[in-house]
Amino acid sequence: MNKLLEKIPVVIETNIYLIILLAFLSRGEGILNFLLFLNFILWVSTFKFYPFNFKLLRNPVSVMFYLFILSALISSLFSIDPSYSFSQLVKDPLKSFLFWPVFLWIIDNEVKLKKITFFLFLILIIYVVSGYYCFVFKNIYYPDTWLLHSTLNRYGGLLALLISYGIIYLFYRKEKFVKITLLLLVVATIYGIILNATRIAYLSLFISLLIWIIFYFRKHLIKGIVFLFLCLGILGTVGWYSSDFVKAKIIKTKNDFSTFNQRKVGWDAAIEASLNRPITGWGFGKKIFHNDMPFVNTSFNFSPKKLDLGLETPHNTFLAVLFHQGFLGFIFFIGMFFLTIKNLTFKLNFNEDFLNLFRLSVLISYISYFGVFAFFNPTKFFHFTIFTCIGLVTFNLIKEANKNK
Repeated sequence: MNKLLEKIPVVIETNIYLIILLAFLSRGEGILNFLLFLNFILWVSTFKFYPFNFKLLRNPVSVMFYLFILSALISSLFSIDPSYSFSQLVKDPLKSFLFWPVFLWIIDNEVKLKKITFFLFLILIIYVVSGYYCFVFKNIYYPDTWLLHSTLNRYGGLLALLISYGIIYLFYRKEKFVKITLLLLVVATIYGIILNATRIAYLSLFISLLIWIIFYFRKHLIKGIVFLFLCLGILGTVGWYSSDFVKAKIIKTKNDFSTFNQRKVGWDAAIEASLNRPITGWGFGKKIFHNDMPFVNTSFNFSPKKLDLGLETPHNTFLAVLFHQGFLGFIFFIGMFFLTIKNLTFKLNFNEDFLNLFRLSVLISYISYFGVFAFFNPTKFFHFTIFTCIGLVTFNLIKEANKNK
């Protein structure tokens, strides 16, 4: 029995890495769900043998997280289509609920964060290789393979999210051959984002690289910024001349700017509808936005989806929360977002030890993807949960390390 108990944390830890990997792939949804339930059951069953440190669950970020999940339940209860809304709770909210406490329990040291980094790095490689495969053999600018299928915008955004986990190894690894290989991967990722031509991904990428440049060239900042613009200029020029798709998207930018490529229609509709049901929202689940009822007493009178502008959602993660879960969910979501940023900037410094580099990577991912990209596009709450958990654990380890100095 004792040997079995000793193996359970190892099983849970291994499952966590697999869960993170599967969360970004298009295959293995059933395995992902099974691992989430298995981990949660194993954690509960061994609770009395491995006492849980409730400090992290009492952290304001955790409090906001559970209140957000509660707001999804309340929103479903008062939904205009309760049966549909409750059916959607078994997706991202349930996954996140099962993932959160187990992750905070098992990922409790720097060694495990290094393993997390490796898996995020592996996901980056899978994304880059899949994207180039489809670009070369299918003449499309996003992955459409057996293992990975994504939309155009989401693919560009996720590349911008994951690139930091290639850059971190450029700092951390010292072998010359490894550094050259990593540099080529980072360049390939940047060029992949350029070919993808998602303009919000361009902005997310620029913010990510700019923060890394400030970190690395802090004593020679002008030199670093010139270097950044030079590299992006070269790769951008190559992308311009190698793809008519890139040219077309860039040329259209000026015309699309006033409406943010029709996104403003979705934003205005979500805001107007939210004002008519401000507390609990109209109900959890994407298809609630497709229903005409929330828009009857607005200037739209019907769902923006019917305008044939590709508005399946409000195209803004924050406004989507406001529309579906009202101010109740919106406040807790915003609270998680800004408290995590606050945690990740705790005694931020320019040390190049792993923990500080990892903290910077998560902070950059949070700002560029869950802040900038999510403002213009829908994002998955489970992805948000994973990085929020990582941020909370990282903050706790840095705080403990500072106490012991």
